[in-house]
Amino acid sequence: MKDLYGTTSPAPENQKQDLSLPAAAALSVPRPEPPPPPPARLGGSGSGNKPPPRRPLVLNEKATSELLGDLRDRRLDVAFLRPTTGETEGLLSEHLFDERMTITLPHSHRLAKRSRLPLLELAGEPFIMYPRTNGSAIYDTIIAACQNAGFSPRIAQEAPQISSTVNLVATGIGVTLVPESMSHLQTHRVVYRPIVGEAPRATMSLAVRGGPTSAALESFLTTVRALVAEQRTTNARGSRQDRRA
Repeated sequence: MKDLYGTTSPAPENQKQDLSLPAAAALSVPRPEPPPPPPARLGGSGSGNKPPPRRPLVLNEKATSELLGDLRDRRLDVAFLRPTTGETEGLLSEHLFDERMTITLPHSHRLAKRSRLPLLELAGEPFIMYPRTNGSAIYDTIIAACQNAGFSPRIAQEAPQISSTVNLVATGIGVTLVPESMSHLQTHRVVYRPIVGEAPRATMSLAVRGGPTSAALESFLTTVRALVAEQRTTNARGSRQDRRA
């Protein structure tokens, strides 16, 4: 899963196996009369040797604020969000993981040859930002991190989706910070650099609307939790190996 562009398609494979997602994304299991066989399907429960029923999986990328509204209005079943405290009130939500944020630069940028960068090196650079009205968590995290480093970012442009901020950085008009799991986007036109010192972190949560759930949705949630648990085990094993090295 992660780069979701509002199309009905199979959940994309993630290189890092850690649910690489944009700022917010959502999935829904349509309830009308059975549609024609779609390319993306989610298996439900079955019994004996009978194949389990299949349901189409519709993927959408929207702003966090829109997804929260769609969940509450029962237009969505589940959403991946980066919420702030209190934003998921009235919904069933669970924390999935935290990840470091990374500096994103145009490939031709003067700092692109450096392997790691302190945030203060970006003072005075034009920033491409994800609007606060679309999702305050990422925006506030970037602003706070820059201020803690000793400067206020100069916002040159806003982009409607966090994936769009990377596309704009690729044009050379500015820099940004994105969650580390997005560092596979536009790799031929941008570079991603770790932050020297304590890096800001982005939280990923899963939110589900209240009420009865379908077998297809329960199967999907079980799969997500298993993938997250597997990634945590992999990360912990890697951390232990790094400490021994």
